[in-house]
Amino acid sequence: MKAFTFPQKFLAIVILDIGCFLSSSLQAQTIQIDSLITSDGEIFPFENINLISSITVEGNVNFNHDTSLVRVILTDDNGFQYMILEEYPLICTNLSITFNNHCDETCLLEQVNPNSIIIQVSNATLNLKSFYYTTEPKENASEER
Repeated sequence: MKAFTFPQKFLAIVILDIGCFLSSSLQAQTIQIDSLITSDGEIFPFENINLISSITVEGNVNFNHDTSLVRVILTDDNGFQYMILEEYPLICTNLSITFNNHCDETCLLEQVNPNSIIIQVSNATLNLKSFYYTTEPKENASEER
């Protein structure tokens, strides 16, 4: 076991504390949904959430036909829409897919005020488990998208 001298020990503790602070402040928060969805709809899961800088989705889809379609769309207070998920059999190799932390257009957002989630389901079943979002501003979000 390696023994640290005082300056090394102090520096190690400071670096560890800074790392823990940064990782905890950038951690995604969860919105639990746990719903089986077979038709179009809109949900409003953003009570007391003012600004978000990213949102991802977790769940799975079962397609009933080769013309099936599933979309999950974020809408903000200004009426802008951002695709979180779009799946259909022509872009999937199976009739059943599972996704974790999936985001099409919502990985990097410029602090949008979320309003609702529009869900479009045609000839499919969406098992919507959770959304994960962050609120910390991201530098150059529009340029990185």
